[in-house]
Amino acid sequence: MPSTHRVRARLASVSPWRGGGQVGVHLGYQPERSRSIVDPIDDFADLGPEYCIPAVAGVGKVLRILKAARIACPHRIRGLL
Repeated sequence: MPSTHRVRARLASVSPWRGGGQVGVHLGYQPERSRSIVDPIDDFADLGPEYCIPAVAGVGKVLRILKAARIACPHRIRGLL
């Protein structure tokens, strides 16, 4: 069930992950308001190893973060997989 509570958060940590058959990036978000009752938010951007729907969604997450940070994305986006 999708969450009905929206929380503004900032990206606090990024770390590569490879294990358990998954390859990707672990994303950690910290809520912006200190009075928020929400714990830090953990997310995972799946980056492969093969071309599949979860990998495409993971690449989308990474590209949105790069765009928000105003960092140029790689010329070959498939290189992220």
